[in-house]
Amino acid sequence: MVLVPCITHHSGDVAVILLKFTSALKSATRILENHPELSFDIEEALLSLKEVGDLERRLAAFNTSRQEKETVSVAERDISNVLASAKLSKIQAYQGLGTGALNALPLMDRQVLQNNSSRYINQEFASQPLWETTTYGTTGFPISIYSSAGFYFDQLFLSLIKISSRVGFNAERNRVYAAHVTDTHGQRITVNPMGRNEATIRLIIDQFDDNSIRQASRILIDLQPCILCARSEIIEVLAQFSECSQYRPELVVCSGSFLEDERRERFKHFFSCPVVNAYGLTEFGPVASECSATPGWLHIDRSIVHHEFAADSEVHPTHELVLSSVSNMAMPLLRYRTGDIVRVENNMCICGSVDPQVSMSSGRLVPTFKRRSGRLFSPTIFNGLSASLPIAKYQVIQENINQLVVLIHPRVGALSDLIEPTLRYVQSASRNEFDVRVGHLESYSSSNFQRYKCMI
Repeated sequence: MVLVPCITHHSGDVAVILLKFTSALKSATRILENHPELSFDIEEALLSLKEVGDLERRLAAFNTSRQEKETVSVAERDISNVLASAKLSKIQAYQGLGTGALNALPLMDRQVLQNNSSRYINQEFASQPLWETTTYGTTGFPISIYSSAGFYFDQLFLSLIKISSRVGFNAERNRVYAAHVTDTHGQRITVNPMGRNEATIRLIIDQFDDNSIRQASRILIDLQPCILCARSEIIEVLAQFSECSQYRPELVVCSGSFLEDERRERFKHFFSCPVVNAYGLTEFGPVASECSATPGWLHIDRSIVHHEFAADSEVHPTHELVLSSVSNMAMPLLRYRTGDIVRVENNMCICGSVDPQVSMSSGRLVPTFKRRSGRLFSPTIFNGLSASLPIAKYQVIQENINQLVVLIHPRVGALSDLIEPTLRYVQSASRNEFDVRVGHLESYSSSNFQRYKCMI
């Protein structure tokens, strides 16, 4: 069966869209011929065509919000309209909340979503395709997030366009648009149905297999994607391999973990290009990124999220970032406490954008650990620990080149019952390269907790 999407455009527009899409498919085919280890989901690509109109609307809203001087943002207006309607009535978690103002709703703690995320699924989307992803687990127990087609393709195709436009970057035509490098998910190619750029690739590396990293480096060198996007500690792993210096991106985007100034300078020197930081959550997608005028300060994307601060934060009162959004109507989240502590700047930036800026104070710093060989790796390989075992909170510390200390706080049961399973999990994830000692995590603060620490 051939899946033919319904595209709601005038016939002339459809012809242009299909022409651009066909060109992008040819680009993806050429990549697959040379790199058969990558995959391509043609059914998902065809589904994305149906969302072109919505993607164009979302991108236009982003561009408008950057210059809009009105007090009420695009996202806040969208939230108000949804609250004033009955659109939340099909969501179990929001039933009985009425149609009042957003600030009348209770703050939503992350743990509530961890306990039962299915209560936040909009039943109006029950007959529509949903995409399930899980939070990465760097700051807590992994959570299942269900995305509508519009929200999923927004994250897939618009995120880097928005981030790069803030720094005035325009990618070269006829060149692979971007490479996402990660240590999770699969290797694949995607093509933007809007015809705005060429194909994007996603590469996965095994941090304990040098050949895996070299293979990813060879693909990067061969295809020379305009943008490299990865968590900062993954880029640090790549930069250990001298052959990777033959890859020359035009822009490096660090997201998913805090970008320290020292790391930024190393990456700029290694790749000889600008390096920008972006902040996002699986629950909302990328919600803030830097402009070129004020490095270290990230503009909030007011077209998709409304921000405020928790008044009863454990640390630095009023500075825990709270987000609300109806951009993903399959699972809208309102007054969601992120656990991330920020500083805020509300004055207009010299770049001309009126979007408020935040600077991360704590929440997502991930160091690199060191193997006995001297190679670096990201300790996020242990992120699945609390999903695999009944552990509420844990901390992994590298005390020396040979030893890891794992402190755990049981979700249920006794500590003694979890010591051996935790030991096995950590040793397996790190390929038995370390001596592992398991102890009790006595206390922790949810808003300034650092899961991973390296003492060497």
